[in-house]
Amino acid sequence: EQRALKLLQEAEQQYELQVAQQQGGGGGGGGNNALAEDLADLFELELDKLANQYEMQQRAEMQQSDQQIDQLVEKLKELARRQQQEMERQRRMAQSGQSSSGNSSDAQRQLAEQVEQMKRQLQQLTRNEQQRQQLNDAMQKLQDAANAMRQAAANGSKDGGAQANQALDRLREAQQRLERNQGGRGDRDLQRAQKEAEELANEQKDVAQDVNSLDQTQAGPGRDAKAKALSDRK
Repeated sequence: EQRALKLLQEAEQQYELQVAQQQGGGGGGGGNNALAEDLADLFELELDKLANQYEMQQRAEMQQSDQQIDQLVEKLKELARRQQQEMERQRRMAQSGQSSSGNSSDAQRQLAEQVEQMKRQLQQLTRNEQQRQQLNDAMQKLQDAANAMRQAAANGSKDGGAQANQALDRLREAQQRLERNQGGRGDRDLQRAQKEAEELANEQKDVAQDVNSLDQTQAGPGRDAKAKALSDRK
């Protein structure tokens, strides 16, 4: 999408260059120059419309990404709760002299698979540069948690639950990274709103100038097309 926008902007520059060369060369007459200017104006209006659509699509994708991160935070809380329960279950069985190595290993492996699945989901949400560092940190914590869970499954109760406890710590740290991402949305959205307000104000000035210019244009197909494009833009 960014490349498409860049190519359109380059095409506009090339077109304006051709118009300028025709005007400088003379010979074409005022009618041809006026038509070329009308076409250039229409092209610019259409490009603005495409750029606005692109911005709206970006905003919608950002909102969807925020919702998915919120869901992942809730899943992380649930996984941390289950890990805590598993550790408590192991502790109770160890105190009573019972062996739970088989069941405990299976539970840790299942939790590790779910944690790695969450990491893959996060990888799909790192397209936005502003949030990339926090999400990368969260992904690393999730991978560390999954590794510790698998090590806990292999060790059983030999390490006294040290690996299982480390996995729980990494899960909580990943949760904190995602919650920081949630907390930074207010500033991000405010900056975006300020930028959009400035862009809208500048665009409104351009529209007003184009309307004044249109009032001085003679009636004809070119004027009608420009009037419709201006109406769409407003």
